[in-house]
Amino acid sequence: MRTLANTDENEMILAFLQAEIDSPRYGTLYNRVLMDNHLNRFGLIDKPNLSNAEENYYRKEVLRGVRGYASNTALFRNFPANVLWQRVVIEPTDYPVLKYMNDSSWVAFSGGSRLVIDGAKNLERTAEHRDPKPNVNGILRSMKEGKRFPPLIGVESHDGFLILIEGHSRATAYVASATIEFEMFVGSSPSIGNWYAI
Repeated sequence: MRTLANTDENEMILAFLQAEIDSPRYGTLYNRVLMDNHLNRFGLIDKPNLSNAEENYYRKEVLRGVRGYASNTALFRNFPANVLWQRVVIEPTDYPVLKYMNDSSWVAFSGGSRLVIDGAKNLERTAEHRDPKPNVNGILRSMKEGKRFPPLIGVESHDGFLILIEGHSRATAYVASATIEFEMFVGSSPSIGNWYAI
């Protein structure tokens, strides 16, 4: 893992929104929150200005509204407030420490281990609940066509694993590709063990 830069939550939040704004699962929710708050997607997410404090505030509010960020709800239940963020490059030698969050569909997809390398090996089998294969295979096709994706987002656990918060399907596609390097926002906190999905 190579560190590119220390960063802050504003960059992480922007990457989160850019990754999910067009997703089949969450895109409608994001667009509803934007519309209800009279916010412009283009200026806030597509062509952002990270030095604009008002934009950063509204991006945080959008992530709070859809995913529970900074409100101790939904995906971010018991997520610590004192997280330090870094932007890193994940190399193939780091693949064994990548883990899915503790979510039933990803646990099942990995055969119980939560390891992304096991999920990548299981791409040919059918999961019983919320099968991620179609998404992963779609990402693999897009990668072959040259599409680039936002960085993944995760946290470092106390035992050295990198636990995904956002980007499970992309991580699986990258690992299935075997040799690709990719960027990731990695958060660390002494209280990270309190997060419900660690």
